[in-house]
Amino acid sequence: MKESAEIEVRVRTRNRLGEAPVWITRERALRWVDIEGRRLYRYDPAAGDVSFVDFDEEISCVVPRRDGGFLCTFASGFALLDDNARFLRWLARPELDLADTMFNDGGVDPAGRFYCGTMNTVSKEPTGALYRLERDGSATAVVHGVSTSNSLAWSPSGDTLYFCDTNERTIRAYAYDIATGSVGARRAFAPADAAPGKPDGSAVDSQGYLWNARWRGWSLARFAPDGSLDRLVDLPVKCPTCCAFGGADMRTLFITTATKALSVEELEDQPMAGSLLALRVEVPGFQRPEAFYPDLA
Repeated sequence: MKESAEIEVRVRTRNRLGEAPVWITRERALRWVDIEGRRLYRYDPAAGDVSFVDFDEEISCVVPRRDGGFLCTFASGFALLDDNARFLRWLARPELDLADTMFNDGGVDPAGRFYCGTMNTVSKEPTGALYRLERDGSATAVVHGVSTSNSLAWSPSGDTLYFCDTNERTIRAYAYDIATGSVGARRAFAPADAAPGKPDGSAVDSQGYLWNARWRGWSLARFAPDGSLDRLVDLPVKCPTCCAFGGADMRTLFITTATKALSVEELEDQPMAGSLLALRVEVPGFQRPEAFYPDLA
């Protein structure tokens, strides 16, 4: 049974595919992307200011770098951005020879390693993979056979990696070694029928519960550490895409949304679709680590 909650519109946009929200502590601001709009947004909640940077290629994920600037993934690979989120240079582009794949969901592990997965853009064939960006700027595939990479997050202790192939509908938990970045044995975490829709992007709160945006499911699901469904929060949009904790107390759950899968009639009925939404929660999240790549210049 879904529960009602007060959902705010923080930034009214019509993102085709809003995604990858991340709270930037040093900026006291949220950044997120519109993948198909090829745009990176910045939102300052205190001032209410919104700005953006446009790119020549689809941008899917951005994370702050501890030594300044940002790391990101465009459709074709990993790249380095400056302090103003302007393009500096390419890093690894491991799937340039695969015409039907692009990078999608990403995140940073507790030790500062940047991971991002790819997806098949034309079918549900499992031609994608989850990649780890190495300290020298190269990339290593750590999970193979994925059609749509999503839900990348870590438990508070860092010993569990959450990841899913959206088309399989099951969120999986992997044993994770913080010291080496090794991805170990996997198990089913939240099964396909655990909540409406398909699993999209996720965020973990300070109690170790996983919040997951449910694509085409009109909701956010909160899963307990044992994978059981704890809450199902009703949303005014059919296609939420991802969520991230932010704000001074880390008790604001920011939610990105999309319009790309909606008909003309659905767009008329969902004025909040494509906007940045927010939900206040009792249990705070924690700041995702900054990417640690001191040798990249």
